[in-house]
Parts: sequence; structure tokens; C-alpha cells
Amino acid sequence: VFYKNQLTGSIPSLPASLLTIFLYQNHLTGSIPPLPSSLNWLYLNNNQLTGSIPPLPASLGTLALYHNQLTGDIPTLPASLRNLYLDNNQLESLIPPSITSTAIGSGDLRLCGGDNVFWTGDPTVEAWVQAHDAGWAQFCGNDCLSPGYYEETDSDVYTAGAWSSIGVTGASANQISYSGDANAQAAFCMEGQVLTLHQALYPSFGLMEVCIDGGCQTIDTYSTALEVMQPFNFVNLGSGDHVVVISRVSGSLMALDGIEVISPAPLSTLMGSRFEESNPNIYRTGDWVTYANTGPSGGQLVYSYDSNATVYFRVLGNSLMGARVLAVYHVLYPGFGSMEVCIDGDCQSVSNNGAMLQWQVPSSFPLSDGVQDVVITSQGTGPIAFDAVALGSKPSPPSNLSGSSSQPYHVDLQWTDGSSDERGFRIFRDGQQIGAVGANVTTFTDTLPDCGTLHSYTVQAYNDCGTSSTSNTAYVIPDCPVTLDPGSYEEDYGLSYTGSWGTYTGVGPSANQFYYTGDTSASVSFRINGQSLVLYQTLYSGFGYAQVCIDGGCQYIYTYTPGVVWQQPFTFGNLGSGIHDVTISNVNAMIGIDRIEVLATAEPVPDAPILPQALRLESDDGAVEGVEGWTVVNAADASGGSFLSSGANTSAMLTLTFDGPSITVDYVKREGYGSLAIEVDDEVVQVVDSYLDAGTQIDSFTVDGLGDGQHTLKVYPLSGTVGVDAFTAPLVVPDLVSGLE
Repeated sequence: VFYKNQLTGSIPSLPASLLTIFLYQNHLTGSIPPLPSSLNWLYLNNNQLTGSIPPLPASLGTLALYHNQLTGDIPTLPASLRNLYLDNNQLESLIPPSITSTAIGSGDLRLCGGDNVFWTGDPTVEAWVQAHDAGWAQFCGNDCLSPGYYEETDSDVYTAGAWSSIGVTGASANQISYSGDANAQAAFCMEGQVLTLHQALYPSFGLMEVCIDGGCQTIDTYSTALEVMQPFNFVNLGSGDHVVVISRVSGSLMALDGIEVISPAPLSTLMGSRFEESNPNIYRTGDWVTYANTGPSGGQLVYSYDSNATVYFRVLGNSLMGARVLAVYHVLYPGFGSMEVCIDGDCQSVSNNGAMLQWQVPSSFPLSDGVQDVVITSQGTGPIAFDAVALGSKPSPPSNLSGSSSQPYHVDLQWTDGSSDERGFRIFRDGQQIGAVGANVTTFTDTLPDCGTLHSYTVQAYNDCGTSSTSNTAYVIPDCPVTLDPGSYEEDYGLSYTGSWGTYTGVGPSANQFYYTGDTSASVSFRINGQSLVLYQTLYSGFGYAQVCIDGGCQYIYTYTPGVVWQQPFTFGNLGSGIHDVTISNVNAMIGIDRIEVLATAEPVPDAPILPQALRLESDDGAVEGVEGWTVVNAADASGGSFLSSGANTSAMLTLTFDGPSITVDYVKREGYGSLAIEVDDEVVQVVDSYLDAGTQIDSFTVDGLGDGQHTLKVYPLSGTVGVDAFTAPLVVPDLVSGLE
């Protein structure tokens, strides 16, 4: 016991049997030597000791080292420790979790003071220290980082373990700090609601754990090549001070670069109507991928497989200005998961999973007046997508919906517009959407494949903030055309025509007259009560393809010839008994309609000529590009006895250039098969599920309404293996003529 003397020099080696050391208030220098294993009390306070604190014996009850110049970490604390005085040193350390298992709870604790820097990084340890050290601050050290930008070498950013600096062009201040120490940490206190770490990415870097007030997230700083100033955002932290502790999880090195603290949140409050996912006032954290396509809002969206993915922004609800609803736009897609949308802590789950791809799906949430924080997070059930957000109000529903049938197979609808801010209306028949019209349009004509059957209709208005409730329901029975019993009929026998038709009169056609049209929207409809149908058509150099649909089953007939042929018969037999609905439509040039003959019996004659062979292409035809990336699979059910399989080739793609308004893709459904994307003119028009429980089945999908001219078809796997059998499309036809000669 030599306390309060004028002792100088360093402390010598200590006897192993020593129980008590009282050397406080001297002038001792140097480091603390290894401590005896039986030591109970160690009082070395008020000296000039340097170096680190050595390992502590399990028997130690009091450790008084205050008012020295000690550096480094706090070692593991023994359970017997009752009093701990470390204030007024130069220690920089994470407080070890072992402190909560000591006897200090019934003793005394002093940590802060001088140049000490301590942090907990754990809510449990934080609460324990706060309860037992009256002088404890949330971050024991120098000032917290106030809003601003800081280099990682700032004096208020503290590190544990061995760190080095290296010059890196383009990094913050053209340098970064890095460490290969497995126990390396960086810590600081901040005053702000948003933290952005501007990180360097590199092949030697890996995962880092960022803990803010004890809540931890993992960020990935690995990259195949050097990338600098990559932002990792941590948002919605709340007001007040926050303790940040950064640790290495994996990788041979961890690095730290610029630190940006922002408060209040740096995001300007979203006010107005629609905002894309790339808006600078929308923050995202985690790993997101940008996907460009014509389907998403603004031509692109972002999606993420990261279970820690987060989106953060602020909105202003204002009922007086109509901002009563927030709409979050996402997709529905097979295999996607769910996200949670929280508005000021009130959270709802939103599924991104759907049986087929759907773009710009709005999920709407009510807003109260005032500024509100919106946080969207992955629920870890699969990838999620974020497209856009909109503020406003849902439109009011349309009313007074009514319908009538002014011509066979057609229903004319009209309604009253109940809103002034809709983007358009969606029309539903029997619960399924059949069409849409733009804003302020209050009429719609439905063309049906049947007649004489009651159908129900409803209409909904929509805008950026969602969809209105449904209008009243209108019930309509579409009229049926004239029914032709067995016999012969001219083209003017009460048939139902749509579009613009002209009349040719002269020698050649039946009864010296037939109707013709160059209107590609034109059609003629009628019913027959017979088992066979013969169409006597005019063939002509200006004519092209006509589509003949009988009871919904459609074929093409080719009415072109270099000169002119009158009354060319096209026979459709074996239709079965009863009533049959017939519609003849112009496909791509001009067509005519002359005499019609209905027969009561199934004529033993060949069916009418359908698509010429040149119009049907096997998937491995020479006109199809990309065949070399596919594998031929023999199958009895396939066209030509085989089809093409993508196998494991995820980049497999078939490309076909064609002319005309439609294209049909025959694809294969099979056990273990995945999703096939069908794209026309760089737009995905359909994603089909080709999975089958067992066996092989050929199915088809038709894209129509494309318009005249040349188009490009692409088919490729979105997931798994897919199979393609054949393609069907109109051929190029001769130049159109303005009329008959």
C-alpha cells in the first residue's frame, strides 16, 4: 500500500499471491503489468499510466484506473467485479456485454469523462449501463455528428482494431479507410433522421453489419471491380441522437468512406399527383435492380430480392386539396412475395404475387391531413417491385349505366361520368374486364361472340390513385342476326354488316352483284340452320384474306388472284346439326361477299381452304432466327412430330418477322416446364405458364389487333424450360387497291 506518495517509474512485475494493490495518486508511468490471478482490489487511479488494460483476474472486485492515459478496449469483465472506475482516460471501446453479468449492479460504475469514447451497440447493454452510471450518455465521447458530411477520419468517428488509409481516386476526399482486423469496428453518434454511408465496393470487401441503436442491417460491399461513392441509406431513424456501430461480417477487408447525416429527413415532401420510383425524394435501401420496359409507369421500375430492401418517402395529406389517398404502384408476378406499407407506423401487407404478369397495379391507402412518413419494406417472402406513387383521391363512380343492342352481336353502353379527375373507365362484362376508354368518354360498344344470351355490365372509373367503386349493373341481351335455313341467299338478304361496304354490279357475280370492302374493321354476320355452308366468293387482284369464324372457331380464306374469278366456292362441312353463328371479317386488304348456300346435310366435300401452308411455320423453320440455341424434341402431339426446347439455355430466344394484324404461337405444356414470354415489337404482351402435372400438351396463344405492316415476334423463357412448336401468321399480300375495276 503506497498510495498518495511521490512514486515514479513503472510498475514492476507483481507477485502471484498479491491480493490488493493501492498505488493511486502517484506519478507512475508505463503500462500495467500482468495482474495476479488472486487479485481482489486494484487502485491505480491518478497516475500517468499508458497502454491498454491487461486481462482481468476472475477474483477482481474493484478496478480503479481513472485519471490516467490508458488507451484501447475494455477487456472482458469478471462476474465478481463490483466497482469499475475508468473515467478520464483515452479509451475507445465497445462496452463488453459481460458488464451486465457483473456485480456492479450493487456497486459503483463510472465510465465517461476525459477523452474516453465508449459505446454499447446493444439495447440491453445500453439500458443496463444507463441504469448504473449516473454520468452515462448514450454515446460516451465527443460531440455527436450533427447534420452534415464527414470523412471517415473525422475525430468524432471512432474505430476499434487496426485501420489503414489508402488513396482512391473518386472516393470521398480521394481516400478510404480499411481494416483486415476480424474485430474491427467503427462507431459514432449522430443527430439526424437519415444516415447515408458512401461506400467503396471491391472484390476483397464483403458484408458489413450496420447497427443503429441496436437494430442491425447487413450491407454488401462486394463487387467484381472497384466502385466508389456507392450510397447505403438508413432512413426513418426518428428524432434525437443515434449510436451507429459498424462491424465486419465477411470478406478479407472492410472499408469506410464518407458519412452523411441529414435531419430532418432530406426528402422534400411529395405533394401533387404521380411520382416515379427514380424521384430524388424517394429513398431506397438494400439491393435494387432497375428494369426497363413499356409496361411499368414511366418505362421502368425497380425490384429487389433483398429481404432488407426498404423504400422511404414523405407525403402531404390534404383533404382540402384532394390528397386523401396514397397509391403505391407495383406488379403482380408469379413467384413474387409481399411487402409491408407503413404510413406513420400503421402498416398493411401488400402482395406482389399473381398468376400472371400485371403492370402498374395500384394499392391504395387513406391519408390523414399533414406530413406523413411512408416506409415500404420487404417481408422476406420473395422479391418485391416498386414502380411509382400517386397522391390524390379515387374518382367517383360512374352512374346511370344502360345498354342496348342496335345490331347483332353488339351491345352499346352509355353512362354518366361522376368525376372530373378520372384517367379513364374500365368496362366489365359478366365480371371480366373487356375494354377501357379514356377520360370523359361515356360510351362503349361491345362485340360478342354470341347472341340471345343475357349479359351483365358494369363500369369503373380509375386514376393514378386507384379505382372507383362499381357503377350500377346493366343487363343486356345482344340481338341475333337473321337465321338462314337450308337454301341459297344473296349478300343483300338481311345480313348484319359492320363497317363500310360498297356494291359491285355487273356480269359475273351471282345475281350480277356482290358487296366488297376495304375497311379492315368491316364484317358481316348471320346464322345458319344447317350442317354445311358454301360461300361463293369473288377472287380478285386487290383482295386478300378473309377470316371466317363459325361458332367462335376461325379460319382464313385467301381471295387473291392475279385477275378475277367469279363465284369461287369455299365449303365448310360437318358443322353438326342446329344453329351456327357465322362472322366473316376483312383481315388486311379487301374482301367481297357474294352468294351463301346453306345445306341441311354434312356434305362429303373437303373443308374450305384454310391458311395456306406457307402461313404456318414450324418453330425450326429457316425464317425463324435463334433456332441454334434450342434443342429438337420429338413428340407425337407436336406439329411435324417435334418441337424446340430451350433446355437450360436461359438466353434462348426465337425471333420471327411477319406481316399482318395477328400471330399465333403454339407452345408446349409439360411437366416441370416454366413461364414463356411472348413479345411483339419489343413489348411483352403475354406470359404463359407452360407447367403441366404430367404428359405433353400443345396449347396456343394468339396476339391480334396489331395493325397492318411488319412486326417482330420474340419468344423466350422467363423461368425454367419452355417449348415452342409452331407459328401462324398472314402472308404479305399484294398492294391494296382503291376499288374494283
